[in-house]
Amino acid sequence: MKQPTLKLAGTIALALFAILSGCSSGGDASNAGGGAGSEAQASAASQSQGPAIEKITVWSNESSSKTKRDEQIARYNSGEGKEKGIEIEYTVLGQDYYDALKIAAQTDEAPDLYRLTWDSTPIFGQAGWIVPITDMPGGQELVDLYEKDLIVNQHIFDGKVYTLPFSLTTYKMIVNDDLFKKNGLEYPETFDEVRECARIITENGAGQEFGWVLGLKTNWAASVYCYFLGVPSTGIVGFDPRNLEFRFSDFMPVFDMVKGMIDDGSVLPGFSDMDTDQMHAQFAEGRVGMIPGASFDIGTYTETYPAKCNWKVIPTPLYSKDTVRQSDVADCMNLLCIGSKSLEHPEKAMDALKFFYSDETVAELYQEALYIPYRQEAKELAEHDPTANGFKEFSDVYNLRLIPSNPEFTLEVEGEMANPTINGMFSGALGDDYKSIIADVDIGTTKRLRSWILRFLKSTGLTTSLGAAIENREAKAE
Repeated sequence: MKQPTLKLAGTIALALFAILSGCSSGGDASNAGGGAGSEAQASAASQSQGPAIEKITVWSNESSSKTKRDEQIARYNSGEGKEKGIEIEYTVLGQDYYDALKIAAQTDEAPDLYRLTWDSTPIFGQAGWIVPITDMPGGQELVDLYEKDLIVNQHIFDGKVYTLPFSLTTYKMIVNDDLFKKNGLEYPETFDEVRECARIITENGAGQEFGWVLGLKTNWAASVYCYFLGVPSTGIVGFDPRNLEFRFSDFMPVFDMVKGMIDDGSVLPGFSDMDTDQMHAQFAEGRVGMIPGASFDIGTYTETYPAKCNWKVIPTPLYSKDTVRQSDVADCMNLLCIGSKSLEHPEKAMDALKFFYSDETVAELYQEALYIPYRQEAKELAEHDPTANGFKEFSDVYNLRLIPSNPEFTLEVEGEMANPTINGMFSGALGDDYKSIIADVDIGTTKRLRSWILRFLKSTGLTTSLGAAIENREAKAE
């Protein structure tokens, strides 16, 4: 058996190690006139006009919300910001955003606040280009509002908080309401009901309409459009960070249901060679009764593939009538980090950060169907619900749990990863014994992960309780 290939370059090594270790100024104005008299006049003018205005620069690559952001910032600059001596300058850059940002940081020209991805945050942190929020005035009080959901490797690096949750990507199920009405069906609440609805829609579809659809040519479809269906029933997402093991077998009822629909002939034919774009297009055409959905699919069915059917967002069905809904989980999107330039005016930079994260600001963005707020308190301040189809339903979250960083998506080793293996299992390419395949996925991915960690620790000369714990677990398993 080939040994895992250890890749320690840059982000991946920093990111994975962070996951696992976590489981345990205004300048002097020129004075052309000089002299005490002109200084006194300037002082009097300053007192009458309020505090001196300092510019707080902010960069982002979030173009979809720019129009609303510009409106909000204009109000802030002419009101609260003016009173506090703050003018926010907000810039949205294009597809080369991160390259431009890194060059700016290297040359000390980066803005006060800027957006980073989770994998670039540790690099910027180690370089000293960003500042922990708790090192800023009033930072700890802000962090305390988010403390219960802060995630190592996403918000916390080396024990310090660099960014905060802002918006959510949530997961539900989407149904073709036209086909449900045509077949006299109620929306399913359990997996058995999903399978039965799929069978009836297919039987009455005359070879043109089917109950379910798969897109196996896209690796990540195995998670977002398959086993994530089991999260509300289990409360996990396939990886247990406390025990450093993968538990895809906890989703066996999901695999049973999908395999059953394949055997029933209820899945749109050609799924082995179909990717997620084709899958979405077929649902938009009105040929499919049900499909798992993420909140970003609102745009899929309104812009990318405008739906020709009436579609509705419903809660994800549970394993059975006896299953207690554990939680709705969501991916968390971050907003801004604090650049080192902000240390020139820390109080004003923090005021600007608080403006972007304030519930009042976020409530307006929610009303426009631009973001699903992380803080549900922001929703409560909204003057009206968003009108975009499905947006309110996707934003209704029960007992929110954020999805932790999953090394399945970041660890690079030799051998098949879980998602392509699961897709291959449904395509029939790996045989019919799918239960054994899932058991092997659990064992294989867990062993590769633990081996990778031990090799990483050895290569860096680190001796930690983490390494000893892994070796003890591996010895017991043998």
